[in-house]
Amino acid sequence: MSPFLMFQALAKAKSFEEEYRAKLAKVKQLRKELDENLQICRDGLANVEQLKRELEKAERPEPVETCCESHEESVWSFI
Repeated sequence: MSPFLMFQALAKAKSFEEEYRAKLAKVKQLRKELDENLQICRDGLANVEQLKRELEKAERPEPVETCCESHEESVWSFI
């Protein structure tokens, strides 16, 4: 192989390497952004789940004591 062709081949290989490294850097940046967005979504989902539990708890009726139950507890606490 002539020195000129070897030089061309090496130049082409270097060019491919630079393109590959640039694309790899872009992929890494995109993955970082996706990971950040995924974490934001997970945090938001956790917040929604917490609010849902709080809403369900707030909508649950409180147990109502009857007059007799209240009186009975008072008697037992007196004794």
